[in-house]
Amino acid sequence: MHRILSVYSSDIFHISDNFFEICFEREDFSEETPQVTHAVKKLIAICSGEMDRAELQEKVGLSDRKSFTKNYLNPAIEQGLIEMTIPEKPKSRLQKYRLTGAGKYFLEAMQGQKN
Repeated sequence: MHRILSVYSSDIFHISDNFFEICFEREDFSEETPQVTHAVKKLIAICSGEMDRAELQEKVGLSDRKSFTKNYLNPAIEQGLIEMTIPEKPKSRLQKYRLTGAGKYFLEAMQGQKN
């Protein structure tokens, strides 16, 4: 008790008839959440059902596969908004992509903001 009082003020103690409570203030912190980029938002908006990379890339309007993968597809996958249909074989020629539950929720929220 004496050690606590040497560091904290007596304001942290709250005593009632049947309880003894100690309340410590914690420092404010901000929880970092990844920001969804315009590129990822665009990808989410055009994704319908299961689509392969070429279909998604064409709908976005990009011809460079590396740029599309780096700026659109990978960030969307990392943020859990899009998932692979064959995750155990990421380089499969049959690989397709679809919205996750979080991606569908995000899409609904985006559409709700437009209305």
